[in-house]
Amino acid sequence: MTDMFLRAAASEIFAEFDAEVLLLTCMDFRLMHDVALYMQNRGLKGKYDHVVLASASLGVLAEKFPNWGQTFWQHLDISIKLHKIEKLIVMDHRDCGAYRMFLDEDFPKIRLWRRRSMPST
Repeated sequence: MTDMFLRAAASEIFAEFDAEVLLLTCMDFRLMHDVALYMQNRGLKGKYDHVVLASASLGVLAEKFPNWGQTFWQHLDISIKLHKIEKLIVMDHRDCGAYRMFLDEDFPKIRLWRRRSMPST
């Protein structure tokens, strides 16, 4: 009986938590404050799921670590199902050590932010 009660209570509690966005960012610790500030300024504080991968979008698409892409797409699917997200924001940045490792190339030290909405299904 207690187990059923706990499951029902948990379902009720977690049903109230929907996120608007899934955010993908690089793991670079230098950016975390700016990322949180950006999301807050967009009115999304506490309204997004956050996936962190070295090099962000490149980590998802690169063949160097194929499981990263699979894991990201699984996270996205779970976020859609659990939190009913409708948008995906991907934040890449310049001066990324992971980009250098993936591509054997250096980039200027200028931040680059990109925002894209998920395609309609």
